[in-house]
Amino acid sequence: MLREFFSSVTFIFFGSLIFPCNCETILPKISKEETDQYTVIFSGFIKKIIHQPDGDFAEFVVNVPYKGLIPRDIKISYDNSTSCKMEFFPGDEWLIYSKKDSVNKKWTVNFCDRSRKYPEGDETDNYTIYSGMTIDEEIRFLAKTYSSGQTVGEDTLTMIEEDKKIVVDVNRQQNLGTPKEKLILLICSLTGMIIIYLIIKKFVK
Repeated sequence: MLREFFSSVTFIFFGSLIFPCNCETILPKISKEETDQYTVIFSGFIKKIIHQPDGDFAEFVVNVPYKGLIPRDIKISYDNSTSCKMEFFPGDEWLIYSKKDSVNKKWTVNFCDRSRKYPEGDETDNYTIYSGMTIDEEIRFLAKTYSSGQTVGEDTLTMIEEDKKIVVDVNRQQNLGTPKEKLILLICSLTGMIIIYLIIKKFVK
């Protein structure tokens, strides 16, 4: 209780300096219900920044996919011009929570959402106050909560989204029943072959 009080006081005094955007005081406590609102969750490195007339993008190389089907090189649309801009720079590693814009079909992130940068070396992780947990604690939560994350090619993802097809692991063994069921099937097949052989032999004489 005392720890939470001091954290709140610290954020009130220094939060405006750390987070210039008009976000809530702190994020809601992390939970599956809270993180399920994001389409994809992953950690990755920023490969490059792309400036385009219709907005800026950060291209990430996915390191660990936690939730959703994620292109190997995913382009994330972000704010790079207001007080809510994301401080994205090539080479930085981030934990990304992204939603897909249903209108423009863009992966997007928001400054006030859960996306956070991995601290480097002795760098202080100021985001810990905002999120209420360290990045290591958050990673452990995601690893425990999700196991559906998967990286796919852009073409594969487009096909799945447009055709609503189900991704199937091509290396997965076919399920042909239990060992007992397989044995019964084998016996029935052999019996049928023997009966057919005897019938043919009888009429061929």
